[in-house]
Amino acid sequence: RGLLNHASIRHTYHPSSQFPFLLLIINRFIEFIYTQSHSLPLVNMSKRQRPTDPLFMQIAQRSGSLPVLLEEFFSFLHRSTDFYVVGDVEEFRKKTATMGFPPGEAERLLLDAFKKFPMKKLKPSS
Repeated sequence: RGLLNHASIRHTYHPSSQFPFLLLIINRFIEFIYTQSHSLPLVNMSKRQRPTDPLFMQIAQRSGSLPVLLEEFFSFLHRSTDFYVVGDVEEFRKKTATMGFPPGEAERLLLDAFKKFPMKKLKPSS
């Protein structure tokens, strides 16, 4: 559950929330990267497309490489969201936190999204 506030995307932390807005963005981004090759030009390796694929493809092509694409994505999260905000543990315990994540939670969300997609081996060329 995310909130849009003055052109910034904030995640309101709720331990019971299973699909917060930022997690959805990260999942879509990681899924997009998973379905593309690891070097440019990006090649669609999946017949299944998401509505966000054209937007991600445009950003990926402008970035020029996956390292730059990832840096741009995380720069966006840092500048425009509370993904990098570590809130007070006591506020999260009392459920009074309105922004940010408990220590380690953002990293856990990122790794959980990354682990949703298996690593792929290159097929030997014939």
